[in-house]
Amino acid sequence: MTLAILKPTNIQLVLGPSNIAEHIPLTNTPGGSPLNSYRKEVKKQAILKALEETRWNRTAAAEKLDIPFRQIRHRLEKFGIV
Repeated sequence: MTLAILKPTNIQLVLGPSNIAEHIPLTNTPGGSPLNSYRKEVKKQAILKALEETRWNRTAAAEKLDIPFRQIRHRLEKFGIV
């Protein structure tokens, strides 16, 4: 199963079969709009899930998420994961 974190139709693959609207914060955050904050959190959770499933193999996680390895490296730094 491939997770594509940039495709809104695949958000449920990360969050599960729940109502997506209940996960979106209703107030603005310092990082921008609630939707932008939510999207960042979904991307972060997708990366963490892929890393756990691949035992923190970044190359395999990037392939699983269908994103280039350089992009996963950038996001790991951006989200402060590594």
